[in-house]
Amino acid sequence: MVIGLQPMMQSQEIKINPSNLLTIKLSSFGATLVLSNAVDNNVIQYYPYNFDKKIIPEDLSKKLSNLLRESEIDNLNISDVKLIICNKLSSLIPSSLFDEKLSLQYLKFNSKLLKNDFAAHDIIEEIDAINVYLPYVNVNNYILDKYGSFNFYHYSTLLIKKLIKFNKEKESCVYVNLQEESFQVLIFKKNKLLYYNNFNFSSNEDILYFLLFVIEQNKIDSNKSKIFLMGKININDEAYLLISKFISNLEIIDFKESSINKINLSKNDIELDFLLI
Repeated sequence: MVIGLQPMMQSQEIKINPSNLLTIKLSSFGATLVLSNAVDNNVIQYYPYNFDKKIIPEDLSKKLSNLLRESEIDNLNISDVKLIICNKLSSLIPSSLFDEKLSLQYLKFNSKLLKNDFAAHDIIEEIDAINVYLPYVNVNNYILDKYGSFNFYHYSTLLIKKLIKFNKEKESCVYVNLQEESFQVLIFKKNKLLYYNNFNFSSNEDILYFLLFVIEQNKIDSNKSKIFLMGKININDEAYLLISKFISNLEIIDFKESSINKINLSKNDIELDFLLI
């Protein structure tokens, strides 16, 4: 979605000369700021931050302002900004059933809504669906005031778009994307999304429990269907070692492999989410 001169409303994107793209991934648990060249997408700098404690949404704009000041990114020549919103406040609606006037109604069953909440949405053409979600309104207004027109998306929108391309010719596969405090589970069969959910976790046992629950509820035969792991995990992690005791058909995929030449760092140093590259 593009946000422009009218706060929280769609608008035409402002056309300016290419320079630097600032991509911001933001959640209540952390943030990542990525500065890249808008012409060739090469990453110039990135700044990952894990917050010491959970930040309530109302305070995220102030937190982001402090991070930009600390990193000095706000002193650079920014021509475009992309905000990636990471929260559990989203819901997928078939395009044929979507009514923008009912956006908040779609969210009330899985989110605690407040009186002045505003719902945004992303279009996911690949699965003929609309992703309805609650954006960080104060963050959007802060970025709008600071940089002008910008694009924002829900994290799950970009994740679904990325994985459906990867899974285009595959049979039923399960994808598990691990982040700092949460992970997403998606089930695809070729170009169809069969299941999506986002889980919070505080231990590796939580990850295993939810994953086994999803596999059982969706009648997935883990001996036939590949279970792909991605994100913040590798074969030496305790989470991987625990999961591998119960599921043998595992594979870790790293989408950053194809983008490694875009970053002036060694592979082992990269902490970037693959959706930011």
